[in-house]
Amino acid sequence: MTAVGERRNLESGKQRDSSGSVGRAWAALVLALAVASCGGPATHAGASTEGAKRYALRGQIVRLEDGGKIVVVRHQKIEGWMDAMTMEFPVRDSRDAESLHAGDQITATVFVRGQDYWIEEVRREFVK
Repeated sequence: MTAVGERRNLESGKQRDSSGSVGRAWAALVLALAVASCGGPATHAGASTEGAKRYALRGQIVRLEDGGKIVVVRHQKIEGWMDAMTMEFPVRDSRDAESLHAGDQITATVFVRGQDYWIEEVRREFVK
């Protein structure tokens, strides 16, 4: 192709830079993989608590959802992390929720790593 013909193709937009298209395809793939690897709260039983911050939780169970995998708790202030409120907490180990019922007073440990959080070491408190 002559320089004049090449210029006409560039001006009309018919000739494309294939390396730019490949670069954009790779960028899209990397972005898709990054998004796929991000998720909500971690809920895998037996997953490590290494590197997670720990906070003491005290509150009352409002309800259990998803077969006990989610516990909705009206909790007191969680020192160093969150004000008092009612919120959902994923439970990694279903054994932690087996004997729990709405209305139970509990203590638990909240684990926080990045954007993920969950509770473990859930114990019912017996009110006298």
